[in-house]
This record gives sequence, structure tokens and C-alpha cells, in this order.
Amino acid sequence: MKKSQYLKFKKQWKQKRKNWITKNKFFWIFVLFLVTSLIIFYLVCFNCFFQIKTKKIQVKGNQKVKTEDIKNLVDLCLPKKIIFWDSRSVFLVNLENLNEEILNYFPQIGEVFIQRQFPDKLIISVRERKPIGVVKQDNNYFFIDKEGVVFEKVNNQKNQWPEIVLPEVDKDLKIGRTIIEKNLISRIAEIEEELRKKEISLRSIKIVSSKRANVLTQEGWEVYFNLDDNISKQVFNLDLLLREKISPRERENLEYIDLRFGNQIFYK
Repeated sequence: MKKSQYLKFKKQWKQKRKNWITKNKFFWIFVLFLVTSLIIFYLVCFNCFFQIKTKKIQVKGNQKVKTEDIKNLVDLCLPKKIIFWDSRSVFLVNLENLNEEILNYFPQIGEVFIQRQFPDKLIISVRERKPIGVVKQDNNYFFIDKEGVVFEKVNNQKNQWPEIVLPEVDKDLKIGRTIIEKNLISRIAEIEEELRKKEISLRSIKIVSSKRANVLTQEGWEVYFNLDDNISKQVFNLDLLLREKISPRERENLEYIDLRFGNQIFYK
């Protein structure tokens, strides 16, 4: 092919390509889609209108855990690295991961519910754990909740909460760990609640086995419970016995009341 013919062919090919680009609607649809996507990507990830600032993080339901501590943790978890830049976009917040981080960092918190509020706000609602008693290791006391989770060290016991005595306490007791099965601790919580209704104060609840618990009252006498039986019924029988058969004076010398055998109640 001669040089002149080659140049003519090349010129024609460039013209055809130019015509194809300018007249092909699919090409321009693609370009429009690409540009629109980039604009949306920028708006979602980097536009300041959607960036969560610390003052826009709202915390509700906390009493013991400081609001600032929760907000500081959330501040650390919010930034997401996109290429070379950090984004705090409300669209990119992984609520599940953030929920997990808060629960892991604050053992005192039992539940977290996080909501996005557009355009740039997070609402964090927490439920703090409530103690049903304390567990002792060496000379230290720790709060335990109705789910069997150890969640806080107690600075001064002063008999405010009954001690829950376990058959064995892990030597490496750590805050945040579950040390009692949920079904067992729920029975213990029920005993405490029912006795509190009858104005019977407790010193300790000893878990003898999965079927038995011994309760030591502030008056010094014990109550033996069957954990497989109806707790409310056992407490009803206890209250009836105390009101009808055991006088306040006799209670001073009372050693125990055994409720484990249904309506047959033994006491000494």
C-alpha cells in the first residue's frame, strides 16, 4: 500500500470512529451513567452534608457509663478508609459492627440499638445491666446480672446485694464473661424477686447443684429451694408457713426451712 493510500485510509478510519462516538447513543448513556455514579459516590462518601460529627452522636439510656466515653468510642469506629481518604458518612456506618464494639468495650451495657437519622446523625440507645447479686473471688466482689454476666467490680459490698455462691469460681474471673448458665441464673433471679416481694432480705444464695439452691436470709436462717419446681409456689408456701406456724420469736432460733418437696415443708 502506497503511503498516500495509507494516509487516506487512516483519515477515513478516524472519521468513522469519530462519527461512531458522536452518534452512538449507548456510548453517551454509558458516559452519563459513569458521571452520575461518580457524583453519587462523592455525595454519599465525602459530601460534608452527610458526615457525622461528634456533636451529632446522641446517646440515650445510660446512667453509669459516661456519654462522652461512648461517643469517643463511636468516634474511633466511624472513619472508613476509601482509597486514600477517610469518610464518616452516615450511609457507610456498619451498625452491626458498631453495636458489637460498644458491647465488647462496655461490659456494663447489655443491649444497644443504633439508628441513623439523616442526614448526619446517629442515635444510640443503650440498656445497662442491672445486678441481681454479687460473686466473690478472693476478697473482691463483682456484680452479676440476670444473664449470668459478670460486668462490674464492686468497691464496697456492705450487704446491699446477696452473694451468689457458686460450686466453683474461675480463678481467672474476667469482667464481661458469662459464668452461670442463663436458665440457672434466671431461676436464682426469680427466687430473689419473689422473696423481695415478701420483704425477706437475703445474705446469699448458694447454688448447690442445677436442682438445688440454699438461701441464707439476713435473719440467719436458710431456705432450701428446688430449682426444678415452681419458684412462686415455693415462696407462697414459705410465706404461709411464716405467717401461720412460725412466730417472730421462733424465727430467732430458726435454722432452716426446706421447700423442696412440694406441699410437705420441713423446718427446724
